[in-house]
Amino acid sequence: MKTKDITKLSGLSKDTIRFYEKLGLVKPNRESYSREYADDDLERIEQIKQLKGLDFTLSEIKLLVDIDEKYQSIDEIYSMTHDDYQEIIQLLDNKVNYLEEKSKMIEAGLARLKVMQEKIKSINNDR
Repeated sequence: MKTKDITKLSGLSKDTIRFYEKLGLVKPNRESYSREYADDDLERIEQIKQLKGLDFTLSEIKLLVDIDEKYQSIDEIYSMTHDDYQEIIQLLDNKVNYLEEKSKMIEAGLARLKVMQEKIKSINNDR
């Protein structure tokens, strides 16, 4: 698919997709003058969007992408270097802890909003 197709399907601008390409997050085929994106590139863009929504930085996303590309099979994962292992585990542990705390804050905020919503609705019902 061409750039205009992937921008339409992903909802991202051409500049954003090119920036992701510069970072090595997506790698379109560039055999010709134009870029040709595969379904894998669109899937990767969706993964990036999801991770960004979880407050991962682009450098953290790049680390995950690089690890994912380097260790694609179970056997390769078992052969992961100690440094790669430590780096990915630390990142994932930190993000899990962060997201668990954020989830608690969201749940508490949601509960407060629901109470307020019910108060407002009950006042409106009395009118």
